[in-house]
Amino acid sequence: LRAFPMGGQLSTTTQFYLHGRSHFTHTGYELHKKTYAHYKNVPDALEVTSLLSKHFMVTGANAGIGKEVTTFLVSKGATVYMVCRNESKAMESKKLIAAQAGPGAEERMHVLICDCSLEADVRSMWGRFVEDQTRSYGSGLDASIPKLDGLVCNAGALLSTRTLTSE
Repeated sequence: LRAFPMGGQLSTTTQFYLHGRSHFTHTGYELHKKTYAHYKNVPDALEVTSLLSKHFMVTGANAGIGKEVTTFLVSKGATVYMVCRNESKAMESKKLIAAQAGPGAEERMHVLICDCSLEADVRSMWGRFVEDQTRSYGSGLDASIPKLDGLVCNAGALLSTRTLTSE
């Protein structure tokens, strides 16, 4: 038996970690971005992007990454459907996001209550979304076709025990 059977693996993992830390963090990105000549005069795509007239649905939008994604999308002018399990938490988050995103943000945010682990809830939520879209666009050729430009599937729960749904 070798004294250090994982020695090569430890060395490789350490090198991989150090390289990633110096190149692929925010600080590493900012440092290396300056070394590329063709990036010097290019505006940051996230800062100049406009999402006016785009419609997004974000699951788990009342906390964490979902809340940050919702804030970004709304601040860029998108209409966002926040899919959340808890209505009171969703409404509280909607107010906070609207305050951060600026004027007109609250009108572009819609809350849909749904437990994504239940198929019946998802189907019901989709029906409410289509109904809202039909109400927003009225009658006409495109009124029966819901407009959804992006779906962010972020909802999740980390449970320590196996739980079965009613379905």
